[in-house]
Amino acid sequence: MTSITTPYIYTENGVDSSGTTAADGGNFTFYGNAGGAQRGWFITFPTPIPNVTEVDFSTLSGTANNTTSSFSGTMRLRATTVESGDVTITTSNIPANGSINISTFPAITLSSETLTGVSILGRAQSNGANFSTPSITEGVDTYNITTTITLEATMFTHLADLTWSAIGGATSYTVTQTEDAGSEETIVSETTDLSFTSLNLNPGSSYVFNLYTDLDLVTPATSITESALVVDTANVTALAVRLSNDFSILSESSYDEVDSQLRNFLMTGDEVILSSGNAVFVEDSDTIVHSDTDILTPFESTAGSGQTITVTVGGESAVLTYNESLNEVTYDGTAYGIGESFAVGTSKVTISEI
Repeated sequence: MTSITTPYIYTENGVDSSGTTAADGGNFTFYGNAGGAQRGWFITFPTPIPNVTEVDFSTLSGTANNTTSSFSGTMRLRATTVESGDVTITTSNIPANGSINISTFPAITLSSETLTGVSILGRAQSNGANFSTPSITEGVDTYNITTTITLEATMFTHLADLTWSAIGGATSYTVTQTEDAGSEETIVSETTDLSFTSLNLNPGSSYVFNLYTDLDLVTPATSITESALVVDTANVTALAVRLSNDFSILSESSYDEVDSQLRNFLMTGDEVILSSGNAVFVEDSDTIVHSDTDILTPFESTAGSGQTITVTVGGESAVLTYNESLNEVTYDGTAYGIGESFAVGTSKVTISEI
């Protein structure tokens, strides 16, 4: 988790003592009145800013002047958040007919809250001090809002689920990845989403993920380094759960790497989605009644001889035996290679290789 500080341009949305909206962002007079109502400038953001940790007015130029010769007053800073409502910081008193530099205003500290507005207020008291804020120029001067940024990756053998927090002021995000200190590759560009899945990672490889925003496409807002998980039964099982047994989104080479592990956790009757379509898994030496979907068996050239399954098709049962050395399936004494077909009763069975 990192932090980023974004300057926000000062805009005037103040209301003076008579309730009139200020037209001049440079010189605006306001004061507190009876009943506790406070007058000042208020900025409400069109879109709330999430994960804010600090609001800093110290970069605003100029002074806050007390224009009353007989009454000292207090300036107040306020942040309005979704979680806590109004969070108010009180500045030092401004003496009668005196002033303080706005740069001395303390920062408002928040706990990663969603900011909806900021304001500078006068004293809430009848006959209180009048204030003006000269030299603050609307559309030019800025104040700073600091937000925390989180970029997280849930790693699997061949994919990474990336999520990140919204960044105040940003309207789109670009994510890159770099494998094992190689070249940086853009995996998603100018997305408005806050998540993305990077596919077909190389198991065991280390990846640097960089998050950029449309505010800055040169310097990453934040980065993380994670490794794709190695291919073993536990990790491929987790991948299968993540994909709901839909392996069709993986490339052929990625699927080939996990295929050898499927026999270790799939059971007869489990549905699997492959690039070729839906299939039903059948364990070695097991029996299944064939439906309209394909059958996925654990037959492998490295798994030894004598691998068999029994398939019931149209009321007829067929025992299929895999010949490791010849890479053939034998039925009723005849061997069939990849792509060849044979009849079981009135049904046609075709041997294919995933």
